[in-house]
Amino acid sequence: MRPPTTPPEHVPGGEAVARLVEAGAFPFDGTHRDFAPPADWPLPPLPARP
Repeated sequence: MRPPTTPPEHVPGGEAVARLVEAGAFPFDGTHRDFAPPADWPLPPLPARP
């Protein structure tokens, strides 16, 4: 098992995304809360177990 990694102090673009989230801007405004994929969408395959 690998040890956990420490996240970087600064993620490029992270502050811009945080401002969008805090402002409730699309797509963080809740407009897609009722989204459901079409019934005929197939499930993606699962990765192989290690």
